[in-house]
Parts: sequence; structure tokens; C-alpha cells
Amino acid sequence: MSRIEYDKVKVLEDNEHLTVLETSLAHGISHMHACGGNARCSTCRFLVIEHPENLSPITEAERKLIQERGFEDNIRLGCQAKILSDVKIRLLVNDNADFEDVRLRKSTTTGREDNLAILFSDIRNFTNFSEKHLPYDIIHILNRYFEKMGQIVLDNGGYLDKYIGDGLMANFGLKQSDPLSICLRAVDAALKMKDALKEINLYAKQQLDHEFKIGIGIHYGDVIVGELGHHSNAAFTLIGDAVNQASRVESMTKKAGVEILISEAVYKHTKNHIKVGKHFKAPLKGKTGEFHLYEVLGIDHEIVTKFLNSGNEISLKEIREVSKETFALVFDKPSTFHFKPGQFVDLTLKLTNSEGTTSEESRSFSISSAPEENELRFITRNTKSNFKKDLLSLTMGSKLHISEPTGYLLLRPEPMRKHVFLASGIGVTPFYSIIRHEFDTATEKNLVLYASGQNLDSLVYHKEFIDLDSQDTGFTYCPTLTREIPEEWNENYERGHIDSDFISRKIKNLHECIFYIAGSEQFVSSVKESLSLMGVVPARIINEVFYGY
Repeated sequence: MSRIEYDKVKVLEDNEHLTVLETSLAHGISHMHACGGNARCSTCRFLVIEHPENLSPITEAERKLIQERGFEDNIRLGCQAKILSDVKIRLLVNDNADFEDVRLRKSTTTGREDNLAILFSDIRNFTNFSEKHLPYDIIHILNRYFEKMGQIVLDNGGYLDKYIGDGLMANFGLKQSDPLSICLRAVDAALKMKDALKEINLYAKQQLDHEFKIGIGIHYGDVIVGELGHHSNAAFTLIGDAVNQASRVESMTKKAGVEILISEAVYKHTKNHIKVGKHFKAPLKGKTGEFHLYEVLGIDHEIVTKFLNSGNEISLKEIREVSKETFALVFDKPSTFHFKPGQFVDLTLKLTNSEGTTSEESRSFSISSAPEENELRFITRNTKSNFKKDLLSLTMGSKLHISEPTGYLLLRPEPMRKHVFLASGIGVTPFYSIIRHEFDTATEKNLVLYASGQNLDSLVYHKEFIDLDSQDTGFTYCPTLTREIPEEWNENYERGHIDSDFISRKIKNLHECIFYIAGSEQFVSSVKESLSLMGVVPARIINEVFYGY
């Protein structure tokens, strides 16, 4: 047994040759690892206070990250460093002091690593304008400006991160995965913002005798996505060096006398589809060395249109009622469409009103079929909305547009952990895709599904899950009903809600599990809070986040 002392926190004894991160999680110590413990994000880093020689040698992945981030010699990664003998450490990102913060928060994400394009825009010399105009005029023109620019970001699939005075920060890639698509969306948004400024200036010149100029900078890189701030007013945002670099690129536009600059990372992905002007190397404030920067003058609108309307057209094969007012929509799967189990898409439907005017509406649907199947399947409740009415009245062969797949409700690559799925009602849909895929591809499975419904009709895929459970291949199905209990309900099945009492009764050794939650907003929030109060660290609780819908 080795002794590991967490500075001012706790002293533990555990088996040798576990990583520090594994030891922390096994004993309920909150130890952040945003990338899932894969030596990519450095959030699990810790300071070695005593006996660094009692940790395993630095791995190649760890060495690379340490060099990239410029860490000192006494900083190691918890996901890589194994305990060989007694050691004393201090966690640098997350420890038990965060427990109260976790209890209070109902955040949609505890932090994850992602590759995004970050766009900064800023109005030049706005201070001079504000000194010469009335407060009403200042707020009025800024709101007019932000409304126009913000809509361009949203129309290009971006997310409005924050407003900083007269500046705007946006990101692209939360709904996409292809770097080319992500970077082209950001560049196209910048060019459209540049064009939109002409319209804003016509108004500003007429009403305020002023014309604005802007600078826009774009960088693509690795960031941590999370919610920051006091629990009562936390905001979704990005942190990381890539954010700072995007801001520095924008600040260079004034000195270079250009409106749009992109970094080399963005240029690398988009160079075959954009027209550039100036190209130069320059230092960026707070950064070491010089960086390639490119002025953007134009873009290939055909390729942009392709990505903005990205995805495929799919053909309806069948609509069948799987339970009362719950329907499966089955489509042919295009050969070019690929997805990961657990992801979702937008389905776009053309609607015609009573006056004959055609419009398009989109909704998000989790994919319930597995990637190995030759069809795409979605499950939906008939909520009697106009969209659902039109969707469920489609005839066979009808065409719908499907977006790129996205989403982060993905099975973690940790085979030694038990994967626990907690679902209510139709929330079980993405879990069927994951579990079905594991049956088709994995040799060893350690999966358990707890699914709740008001009645038997609300338990989607009930018979299918019973069949999978009966095969005794490492999957356990445990349904529970909350209201209407039929006479034939198996005495081995559960009754009641999935709450803290249910979890503590059914799930032992919580620290050995990874939890995936899907269902109504109220269900997800309640279960997450219960798990947190029971000591489950945030990084072991996963649920989908639908940004921008």
C-alpha cells in the first residue's frame, strides 16, 4: 500500500500503480479532468510537494503537453502519473473545496475540451464616439449593431459568447465537427459582418453624423468549454490560450490597416476556398515569437452554401407507432452520412401555411439507430404542434434535410468503469443507439440502464431492452414506472421515480461509475443534483447540451 497525501485535504492509502487521478476518483475527491483523462487538457495537473521520485516516469503524451504549456518540473498530470510509493501533492484545478459550488450549481456542463473557431470583433475608436453623443444614442446604435451582427453569427451556426463593451466574441463548432466547416462558417460570418456594417453606417451617418469601422480576428484551436461565474448567474463561455490568441489577432487589424485577419490555423483549413490580401508575420501581445496572419478579402460562396446547408437529404421509408402517441420515423441512410452513437441532428421540414407561403422549420432529434444499421431512425412524441402534425403526416418517399451530426452524449472510453444510463421517457432514445452499438462491436460490456416512465406506453424500446438484457452479455435493464402500474408488471421491476433514494438503493460503489443522463430538463437537473449531493464528481456526470436551440 502507498500513502498519498493531498496537501491540507486528505491522506489516503491505496494500492500502488494507480494513477493519481484514479486514486482521487476512487475516494470521492473532486479531481477535474475535462478531456476524460487522455493527457490533452491539463486540468488534472497537480503540484508535487514531496517525493517526486515516487511517481512513475513522465509518459510521452504527458511530456508533450508539459512542453506545450510550459509547466515547471514539479507539475505532473493526474491521468498519467502513477503512484509507486508515498507522495505528497496539491491539486491545482479542483479539490474538495469545490463541493459546495457543485451542490449549488445546476450547470449544463462541467467543462470539456473542444476545437472551435473563435471570432472577436471590435468597433474602432468607439470611445471618441461615446464622448460626443447622448447615452440613449450610444445604447440605441450599439443594440442595432449587435442585433445585426449577432444574427449573422447565429445564421452561420455560431454561438454568441459575450459582449465586451463595443466588442463581440463568438465561437463556431459547438454544432459541427469538421474543421473546414467550422472555419469557413467563421470566415463567412466575418465577411457578412463587414458587409452589414455598410447598412449600419448609412443609418449612423444619417442619424448621428458618424460612420463606424470594425476589426475582426479569427483563430481556431483547443479550448475548454464550460460555465463560469457565481452559481446564480453563471455564463457559458470558453477559456484557454486559443481565446487569447483570437483576441490578439483582432487587435492587430488596426495596426495592419485591415478589417479581417485570420490566424495560420484558420488559413490552413480554408486556404483553398478564400481570397487573401496581405500576409505577414507579427508578434502578438503576450505571446512568444511571431505569427503568420492573413487578411481575408473574399470566400468561395458555393462551398460556404454547401456547408451552411450541410448534411444530406434523406428519404422517408416508414412511420410506425411504437407506443401510444409515440412514433418511429425511419429513413434511408445516405452512404455519405456518418455519426457516433448518442449524437443528434437537426431535421428541416418545409411547411406551407393556409396562404400558400412556404417556410422551413428545424427541430433537433437524437438518432436512435446504431451506426451499423442501414437506416436512420428517430423517435418522437406527437405533441400536437404544427411541426409534429406536418412531420407525422408525411408520405413515404418524402424528402427532409438532415444536418451534420453533433452532440457530446458519447460513451467514455473507460472499459474498467461501469457505465450507468439514467433516462426518463423518450430520453432513452440516444441510449438505445449507444447500447445497440456496444452489442454489435464490443466484446466486453459493463452497462446498466435505469429508465423511468409514467406508464408502460412511455417506456420506449422496452421490449428491445428486455431482449438485450436476456442475452447475458454485460447489459442490465431496470425499468421503473411512476404512475400506472399494470397487473403484469414484473415483480422484479421497480416502481417510483429515479431519485436519490432509488440511486442509493440500486447503485453501489458510485465512484466506480460514469453516469449519463437524458430526459426532460427537470429530470436531468434533479438527477444531477442528487448525484452531486451523493459525492459523484462532476466529470463523471454526462448529459447533452443543446446550444443555440
